[in-house]
Amino acid sequence: MAIITELWDVEVIWKLAAVTVVIYNVYRSVYLLYFHPLARFPGPKFAAVSEVSHVYNWLTGSYHNHIHRLHQIYDIYGYPSKTGHVFLKSSFYAGPSDYSTIVMERDPAKHRETKRLMAYGFSSKELQAQEPILKTNLGLLTHQIETQGGFDKNGVSLNK
Repeated sequence: MAIITELWDVEVIWKLAAVTVVIYNVYRSVYLLYFHPLARFPGPKFAAVSEVSHVYNWLTGSYHNHIHRLHQIYDIYGYPSKTGHVFLKSSFYAGPSDYSTIVMERDPAKHRETKRLMAYGFSSKELQAQEPILKTNLGLLTHQIETQGGFDKNGVSLNK
């Protein structure tokens, strides 16, 4: 009789644990969908409460396509210029000299001007126009590596 009581106790414990997990996930989902600070941003609701879609796309090698598809559907949300909040970079980005790049620039006005000057070259139209040139050069590089020694374990010296 004591064995039956012990088994019943284990069964009750497992059921209680399962119910606790379900209740926790329901409360967590409600919080993430309605009360979390990011709940007001658009996006797939399942992805807001679970990492399953991200993990699946990562493991299948289609994560970049998944993110691209999400950007096509929901667009990129919340540029600093739209919200009016600009966070200044720390002094780490000051660099060792007065020469600055768009990455190292701490002054928002200078950064904005440099970004405006460079924006045309990084537009979708311009990047797509450069794609055939990139494919040709990568094909040439691959061909040269094959003719210079192939893809064996020793590799190819690119300094020659």
